Amino acid sequence: TLANANGVLTYTNEANVPVVVDIPALVKSNETLTVLENIVTQESEESGEIVDIYTLTYKDEAGDLHPIDIKVLVKGTETVTTLVYDPMEHVLTYKNEKGEVTNLKLTDLVGDGESLTKLEFDAATNSLLYTDEDGIIHTIEIESINKHPWLDSSTHNVATSSTADIYTKGWVGIGFTEPSGAPNEKLRVNGSITAVNSYYADYVFEKYFDGYSSLKYDYNFKGLDAVEDFIKENRHLPGITPIHELSKSEDGYSFNVSELSIQLLEKTEELYLHIIEQNKELEKKESRIKELEQVNQNVQQKVEQLEQVNQNVQQKVEQLEKMLIDFMHKN
Repeated sequence: TLANANGVLTYTNEANVPVVVDIPALVKSNETLTVLENIVTQESEESGEIVDIYTLTYKDEAGDLHPIDIKVLVKGTETVTTLVYDPMEHVLTYKNEKGEVTNLKLTDLVGDGESLTKLEFDAATNSLLYTDEDGIIHTIEIESINKHPWLDSSTHNVATSSTADIYTKGWVGIGFTEPSGAPNEKLRVNGSITAVNSYYADYVFEKYFDGYSSLKYDYNFKGLDAVEDFIKENRHLPGITPIHELSKSEDGYSFNVSELSIQLLEKTEELYLHIIEQNKELEKKESRIKELEQVNQNVQQKVEQLEQVNQNVQQKVEQLEKMLIDFMHKN
C-alpha cells in the first residue's frame, strides 16, 4: 500500500509494517546549498579608529568558505573605467584606464552547473546581485569591499573616476613607507616634485634691463627707499602675499607653495640687483677715496716742502738778526 499526504509517503510492506518516507525532508537533507555573502569584521587603524572590513565570501556545498578578493578582480588600486557583465557567458569584463581587459568567469566561483543561485552585476548601482536558493536577492556594494583611501571631494565616496577631484585625510608617502616624525607631516616624497605655473620670476631682470616685462606686465622694480616706505606702512615685503590674505584653519595657514616659491625667487633676484647697485656705488666711492688720498698725499708733500722752506727762512732770519746785533755792538 502506498499513501501520499503533502509529499509524505506511507508504504506498507509485506509484513504489514507501515514505513513513512518524508520526501521534502529527504530532499532538504540531501540538497547542496551554496551561499555568497558579505562578511563584516572590524579592525583598528593606526589612529585608533575602529573600521568595518567587508569580505565577499562564497560558501560551497561542502561548507567550506572561500574569500573573494574583489581588488584582484577589478584591480582596486585603479579607478574603474568599465565593468560589464555578459549573462550568456557568465563573465565580468573589466577595462582599466589603459584599455587593458580582465575577464572574470563567475562560473569558476559559484559553479557552472549551479541552477538555484546566480550572481549578476548591476552597472546602474555598481553592485553585485546574488540570488540564493530561496530566490532572495542580496545586494553587495562593490565600494564596501573594494576599499582604497582616495575619496571623491564632491560625493565623499570612494573615487571611481581618474578625472575626479580626490582627497584623503591620512598621511601619504611617495617612495616612503612611514612618516619622518616631523610634526603634522601629511606628505613625504622621496624624489623630485615637478609643478607647472603660468610664469617665472625672470620678469624681474626683464623689467630692470629692458624697461618692460612680457612675463609679468604689471611688475615694477622698487628702489630701496620705496621698499623701506612700503615695509613701514604694510609690514611685509612688496610682492609677498600678506598673512591676512591667507586662509586659516585650526591646523594653521594655507598658502600656494608654487606661488610663494616664485615670490621668494622674485625677492632673491631683486636683492641681487640691489647688491649689484650698492657694489657699483661702493666701487665709485672707493675710486673717489683713492683720488682724495692721492690729493691728500700731494698736499702733505707740499706742506712738508713749505715747512722745509719755512725752516730755511727761519734760519736765514736768525742769521740776519745775529749779524745785525754784531754790527750794532761794533759801532
